[in-house]
Amino acid sequence: MHSVGLPNRVYVVSMSLRKKVVSGFSAELVAQLFGVIFSGLLLVILARLLTAEQYGLLYLSISIFSVIILITSFGFSRSAARYITDYEENDPGQIPYIIRASLLYCAVALLVVGFSFTVFQEQISHWLGEPDLQPLLLVGILYIIFYSFVEYCRRIFQGFKSIKKSATLHVVNTSFKFVFVVLLVVIGFDAVGALVGYVVGLVVTSLFGAVLLYRTVKAYESSAKVEPGLRRKLFEYSLPITLTSSGTVLIKRVDVILIGFFLNPVAVGYYTVSKQIIDFVVKPANSLGFSISPRYSEQVSKGNYSRAATLYQDALHSMVLLYAPAAIGLFLVADPAVTLIFGQEYHGAIPVVQMFSIYVLIQAISYVTGSGLDYLGKAKFRAILKGTIAVGNVVLNIILIPTIGITGAALATVLTYGFYVTGNVYLMHCELPLDWAKIAANTIKALLIASVMGAIVFALSAYITGYLSLIAVIGTGIAIWATLSIATGVVEPQEIRAHMGV
Repeated sequence: MHSVGLPNRVYVVSMSLRKKVVSGFSAELVAQLFGVIFSGLLLVILARLLTAEQYGLLYLSISIFSVIILITSFGFSRSAARYITDYEENDPGQIPYIIRASLLYCAVALLVVGFSFTVFQEQISHWLGEPDLQPLLLVGILYIIFYSFVEYCRRIFQGFKSIKKSATLHVVNTSFKFVFVVLLVVIGFDAVGALVGYVVGLVVTSLFGAVLLYRTVKAYESSAKVEPGLRRKLFEYSLPITLTSSGTVLIKRVDVILIGFFLNPVAVGYYTVSKQIIDFVVKPANSLGFSISPRYSEQVSKGNYSRAATLYQDALHSMVLLYAPAAIGLFLVADPAVTLIFGQEYHGAIPVVQMFSIYVLIQAISYVTGSGLDYLGKAKFRAILKGTIAVGNVVLNIILIPTIGITGAALATVLTYGFYVTGNVYLMHCELPLDWAKIAANTIKALLIASVMGAIVFALSAYITGYLSLIAVIGTGIAIWATLSIATGVVEPQEIRAHMGV
């Protein structure tokens, strides 16, 4: 019977490759788990210290900044990461030229967009009908600059397959952000203080990232001259990646802005809390996707298509095995978990969390699929798909938010992202020789186990009256899932220990 670890057993992949994947995954996972703990604490602290309106204004502003950051990055970092992976084996002397060109492109884009954002800040707050947003937008230019650079460094290290360095940046940013956000809010600076805390964390991380990046690139001696057309290729490949990123932002951020436009900051607060809970849950999937994506390209470039296919199949099965029960459990305990953790003021977020529970599994599959397609050279096709879906998402949001409120925004996201991820999996099918019989069998087993666990959690959820009973029900669900997974042979303890190097 097929068995998996976390991630699954790699049957035909060499031991050295498996160790590299697991090493990168472990480093990123530790960083993400560190981020999960402190981001979760920060989420609860801010929800308790700020009013729902202040909380909504804070994350409405961050959603606006995310749209701006999309334009400033313009896909240059991801494009550079892809070519770093390509050239590292065959012509490493071109890598310094890739870094210089991508930094120059990013700097020019940041200068143009940053200036435009500064000029139109007042018009943005006026358009949204939120004058209290203006102080946050004033701080926004610093957030945009330093977030863009941190993200650039993380993507470049991903291209080098230096996942540990990228993970270190995440830990540094999480640590300083947590300390300064909490400190400034406790002192009494409210939402503006929280945003300044975010900026301080990004500034410190940017400085640290610049040092790491310099040391990494310094190890590569430049070729006598840049390869003809390299800068053009770098720029051209950034275009479809930008379109894909645009779709991501439209799906993940524009809904928040539209809620702010059609409804109010309180509704933004409810919706943002719900989305952050989902982000909290899918962090491990993000870790695996971030660390494994460059490996698909690495194996394909060597002609090892079967190895790349096995890597993807095992990652896909791990996501279904882990996140199908997570989605069911989240739906069942959302009420009363939300009010217990965040307070009665956030009761209105419960139906949104339940709607987003489906999104947990969809997002997990996306993390191990989407970025890998960029490394396989399919950014253009993915961009067309995501751009189309993103437009549909905006249209659905405009229709559903005024009619059924924030639950409509969640429904629009689930529907459109579901179609998008299905298309991504199909693209991966076109690129790699996937064994769909094995994928189907593994998926059915995982869903059956999740269903049994869900039935028992549903029966126990009526007894949740406080924190201890909530933890007990969640713990029982995890124990049932683990027991069934091991009993059916879907998960083998010795395989997990092997992956962890125990």
